[in-house]
Amino acid sequence: MTELTNNISKMLYRDKSRAYSILTFLDLDETLGETFIHDYIQQVLLKNPILKQTIVEKANDAFFLVDMPLFDIKEHYSIKYIHKDKFNKHIYSILNTNDIQWYFMCCVDEENNRSRMYFKIHHAYADGYKLINMLMTPFNHKDNDLTKQFKRTTNNVFENLYYYIIGTLSLVLMHIRFLFNLKRTREDAHGHVDALGHGHVQETDYLICKKLNLDHIKQFTKAHHITVNDFLYSLMIKTDKLYRQREKKLIISSPINTSGLTQINNMAPIVNIINNAYDNKTLLNKIHATFNNIKYSLFIPILNFTLNTIANYVSIKVLLPVYNRFVSTIDYIYSNMIGPSLKDTTHKLLDFHFLTTANHKEIIYNIISCENNINIICSFKKNGSIIHNKNRFKKCFYKAYKMLLRS
Repeated sequence: MTELTNNISKMLYRDKSRAYSILTFLDLDETLGETFIHDYIQQVLLKNPILKQTIVEKANDAFFLVDMPLFDIKEHYSIKYIHKDKFNKHIYSILNTNDIQWYFMCCVDEENNRSRMYFKIHHAYADGYKLINMLMTPFNHKDNDLTKQFKRTTNNVFENLYYYIIGTLSLVLMHIRFLFNLKRTREDAHGHVDALGHGHVQETDYLICKKLNLDHIKQFTKAHHITVNDFLYSLMIKTDKLYRQREKKLIISSPINTSGLTQINNMAPIVNIINNAYDNKTLLNKIHATFNNIKYSLFIPILNFTLNTIANYVSIKVLLPVYNRFVSTIDYIYSNMIGPSLKDTTHKLLDFHFLTTANHKEIIYNIISCENNINIICSFKKNGSIIHNKNRFKKCFYKAYKMLLRS
C-alpha cells in the first residue's frame, strides 16, 4: 500500500460518476495473434504496476494505491474477430462502460490482415501522455516521453520580461474574472442503472472528423507566424460560430502539461474566455497572443503551486462542488497532443486516435498528430451539448477549415 499524492488524481477519483475516462485506439497493418496480445498486455502491466492497483480512500482525505486481490488479466481484455469496416462500432460501447478501471480490446480482421487495439482507462490513473507512454513502450525500446519535445523559450530578455509581467498578469486577471463570475449550475440528471446493472450518467457520443493534412497547415502557419496549435484552436472557435449561428462568449478549458511524466496526472486546467465572432485575422492573432502568454509567462508554475497548496489545505469534499461548478460552465475542452512516431517500431503501426468521456454540456476536441495527419474526434454528452446534428457540425468544421486557410 502506497499513498497517492497526486491531487488531480484524487479529485478525478473522488467524483467517480463524472470523472473523465480516456479511450485510445491504435490501428495496425497486420494480424495480431492471441499470444502476442497476451504478452503485450503483460509488458504494459510490468512497466505500469498501477494497473494492478486500485485507489482506496481513507479518512481525512488520505488516498492509497492498493494491490488488487486475485488480479486476473483475462478479466481485463478481450479479442474480437470481425471485419475491419466494423472496428468503429465498438467505440461507443467501450466509451460508455463506466464500471471498469481499465480495459483492453483487440479487433482482428484475419482476411484483410488488419488489427485495432482499444484501451480505455479511468483518468485518475493516467493522463494522455502517460497513456501514450504505456501503450507504445512494448512496440520499441525508444524513449516515449513526448513531453520532452515541448520548447518554451523566448528570443531575448526583453520578451522574457514582457511575458513574465504582462503575460502573467493577463492570465491571472482572466482566471480571477472567470472565478468571480462562476455561478452554481444545476447538476446533470442522476445516473440510472441499465439492464446489466451498470450505473451510469447520460452517455457520451462522438464524431470523427476527416484527417487534416499537417503539411498544409504548417505552410499556412509558417507564412502567418503562428503555430499549428493556434490554427487548430481557432478552427474550433470558428466552427462554433458557424454551427451556433450567433455570437457567444465561449469558455474554453485546456489541459496543460506541468510536470512531464513525473506524476500519474501531469495536467493543470487553463481557462480562456473568448468571443466566437472575431474575423479570421483577429481571431488567429488573439489566440497566438494567448498561447504565447501561457507558454512564456510565469502563470503555469503559479497555477500549479496554487492548486497544490489549496488541495493540501482544503478538503477534497469541499473542493468537489467547486470543481463540478467549474466543469459545468465550460463550453469546450481543447486537448491537443503530439502523437508518437509510428516508424522504426517492431510492428506495422498505421494510426493513433483518442477521445474522452464528457460530463456536462462541453464539447471536447480530442486532437492528436500522427505522422503527417491530424486526427480529431469530438466527444460530447448525447443530447447534452449544442450538437444535435452531427452532419451539420462536420460541414461547419470543414467550412471553417477552408475559410481559415483562405484568410
